[in-house]
Amino acid sequence: MSKQGTGILLAAALAVASFAATAVRATEPVTTTVTAVGKKNTQPPPIKKDDVELYKGKERLQVADWRKGETLFLAVLIDDSLDQNISLQWNDLKAFMMAQPPTTYIGVFYGRNGAAMVAQDFTKDHAVAAKALRIPFGGFGAFSSPYLELQDLIKRLPGAGERRSIVLTISSTVVTSVRLPANTS
Repeated sequence: MSKQGTGILLAAALAVASFAATAVRATEPVTTTVTAVGKKNTQPPPIKKDDVELYKGKERLQVADWRKGETLFLAVLIDDSLDQNISLQWNDLKAFMMAQPPTTYIGVFYGRNGAAMVAQDFTKDHAVAAKALRIPFGGFGAFSSPYLELQDLIKRLPGAGERRSIVLTISSTVVTSVRLPANTS
């Protein structure tokens, strides 16, 4: 691996590890997901455990395990109180869903009344997931709190051990991505 590629990976690993390490004592293991992307969206070179260096401050920490995650559970959570015009962006969201690799399970959820309502449970059929998109209720919807809805969805995600991410729409102009560690329950 080139020094530049190692530097980029190291910077990403440090940022994630420094965030995760502050939440637990130094003796507890931390599970973190690292995503490697090649230049201009090309396939990244293979990354081995020995290619990764992890530091907390100036102290080098041991990387106990390094494995490639094939399966991803991707939840799309849409705030049902959004303006209905956001549906004009559904073609972009559908294209994003269709571009996911075949090892990605996609679920579509609408947030309403502090809960995440299932529009399409997790499926490997990306076209089926894309068809579950509908126009949000908008101002006609009931009470909405994207944060409570996100918490509800996190509780119901598939079990630990798999990679899990959430694409959360909280306004018609802001889309947030949340990546969860594999051992979050």
